[in-house]
Amino acid sequence: EKLPPPLLLSSSFILGQYRRVSVRKMGRAVRSSLRLQILIYFNRFYVGVLLLLNVISFAYKDWKFPYPENYLGLEVTCLVFYILEEICRLLVGTHANKSENPLTMLIFTLLGVGALFINVYFMTWQTFVLNIDVVMNAIAVGLISLEVLLSSFTMLAFMVVEDQDVFK
Repeated sequence: EKLPPPLLLSSSFILGQYRRVSVRKMGRAVRSSLRLQILIYFNRFYVGVLLLLNVISFAYKDWKFPYPENYLGLEVTCLVFYILEEICRLLVGTHANKSENPLTMLIFTLLGVGALFINVYFMTWQTFVLNIDVVMNAIAVGLISLEVLLSSFTMLAFMVVEDQDVFK
């Protein structure tokens, strides 16, 4: 059987539907996205790197720049809540992808949109923005954007296949 060449941005390529061997799980095809799971895996490590670099960055800013009263504490608190949100978001995404549940994948996608806004805040609107802040958060925005895009396609695949199973 000759497989058609996939387009780079087609949903079939993104979801990995061009397979030579059909993978089965308890009598049905596996619908979870390997590409999304790989992104989530690497983003877990990047969250740790982001936390470490942000702590160093805040320590440097506190030493070098005159922060207005209570602003540093507010930004560090935002960072702590962001890291907790990222950890929860990645756990929800892993669970949603492995369980093939479209509702939890929707939650993962919405949390990703919120994480994008927080990264844009740290990249542009915090009190003092260093070049390292821009680079760190731009990488995070890129990873999260890809995860949101892939999770949207994966969520649609979960829903479409579920609808087809209902009508059989």
